[in-house]
Amino acid sequence: MVAMEGTLRVRQRPVERAIEALAERLAPRVPVMLDPNIRPFFIQDEVAYRARLDRLLALADIVKLSADDCAWLWPGADRDRIARDLL
Repeated sequence: MVAMEGTLRVRQRPVERAIEALAERLAPRVPVMLDPNIRPFFIQDEVAYRARLDRLLALADIVKLSADDCAWLWPGADRDRIARDLL
């Protein structure tokens, strides 16, 4: 299983690209889990972060999102709708 966790790991170069490349390479063969654990105060480029997160979400088989993660990513959205959309 490839486990991707946390804002700090997903946003640090060159770690961010290495994690994404590993997930891309292994996703067809092994489960990929993503727990973004978003911490907005660490995010310097929100557009780039959201784009990277979208790419990682597309690769993930398992996604763990907190209520805070959902609120930041999709303000005001219904959590059931978020879950359906991610599926």
